[in-house]
Amino acid sequence: MRRPVTSDTHRLPRLLAALLVTGCAAPPPPQPLAAPPLTLGVRHFAGTVLTGNRGGSTRIDLGAAFRVECRIHYVRTLGDSELTPLASHTRLVVAARSDDPLLPVAALASGAQLGTGTAARHVAARVASGDATSTVALEPLHGWLPAGATVACFVDGQVRHPGAPAGRARQRVVVLVSRDRGEALSLALEIEDTTPWEPKAADTPAFERRRQIVVVDQAPQVDGAPLVLAFPSPFGEGSGRGFVATLSVQRQKSRPSEADLARCRAEITGTAAAAKRGAAPVDGVAAAALTLRTTLANLDLAHHHRASLVFLAGTVEAPLALDLSLIADDPTLAAWIATTGAAGTKDAGQAELGWKLEKSAFAILAKGLDGDGLPPQLMALMAHHAGEAGLLPGAMSTLLPRCNDRAALQRAIVQENLDALDSTDPSSRVRAFDWLKLRGQAPKGYDPLAPKADRRKALAPREEVQGR
Repeated sequence: MRRPVTSDTHRLPRLLAALLVTGCAAPPPPQPLAAPPLTLGVRHFAGTVLTGNRGGSTRIDLGAAFRVECRIHYVRTLGDSELTPLASHTRLVVAARSDDPLLPVAALASGAQLGTGTAARHVAARVASGDATSTVALEPLHGWLPAGATVACFVDGQVRHPGAPAGRARQRVVVLVSRDRGEALSLALEIEDTTPWEPKAADTPAFERRRQIVVVDQAPQVDGAPLVLAFPSPFGEGSGRGFVATLSVQRQKSRPSEADLARCRAEITGTAAAAKRGAAPVDGVAAAALTLRTTLANLDLAHHHRASLVFLAGTVEAPLALDLSLIADDPTLAAWIATTGAAGTKDAGQAELGWKLEKSAFAILAKGLDGDGLPPQLMALMAHHAGEAGLLPGAMSTLLPRCNDRAALQRAIVQENLDALDSTDPSSRVRAFDWLKLRGQAPKGYDPLAPKADRRKALAPREEVQGR
């Protein structure tokens, strides 16, 4: 039986209407761009980007100072075809708190761009005319630049990190414009970054401040076209965000306000006077004491352990401590620092400090030897500095409490090696003899592999002297 065919034509108007409504629905409007919480400001200091705060004369002439203006925009999407990578304009990269103060590239400034002349004008106009969904104009900054000074315009903010104090780590970007004793200008970008650092011997991460200064081969022209610096946002609010700083330098067209002049003069004269005081000559004893106190303070900072120990051990002439600080792994260094009692040695003299450092180095190695043993490189250290006494479990642990200074310890180590010359173990006798011979302490005529009677004969004169 055939089923009747029904028509769906009555549904078409409703289907078409639904399609039209769906197709014509407008996408949600873009949300206004919001900048992260920031602190902006300007500082002045005596000196230039390259010389730093040199101090010298605190007299400055603000009458001929240039006005430096820095207009900063926060942008949703960084990158402009009219700008060129900052790396192609980099003259020098200086790193603070680094094993190498001069770097080939500025890792912290990756993605930064620079523009001058017509390109800078176009980019600055585009950014300034952007709508609220793409750019946010931040507080305009300005400073006064006399000869021999620097104006630093900074942006401070924080990045969320669960391991940092209060859950946040501080970041900073600074644009620096310097002037020499004439009218020549120089430009640099400084970036400070708080980096999580995982010490192997600690349960919680530490945080290390990294600072890189990128000295640029371009600079704003006085009364000329602006210069544009674009750099990624370091404040962790999402990829693509960034800042565009437009710099211009002008001669004075009107007298600065008294408040501006007073602030500029106070900051520049203050930094110059501080630098002058810091450059005053210091006698050798005071300089050595200051150096030791500073190094001891750095022992409390995990990322300075090795450098501080190497410097300290070399300064106070602690040979085992010096070698240990060079080759020990991070957990060993951290464990050693915990036993040095650095906090109680800050007022100690150099000789006392050298003894405490050397004794603690022997103690940490002796503890390892008496426990689970030492790795080959540390066993070699003990063999070099203590001979057979450094290889016998329990030997150094017994000697150290009996000694009150390095001379006493050295005498005890020599005696322990002399006693080992009468050992029944040939390898022990050989190691002790070689160590004593290297130091001119081996008995004359002694052969560690000779028959027992011959060995006893060679040792007899020394035993007679000790018996008196």
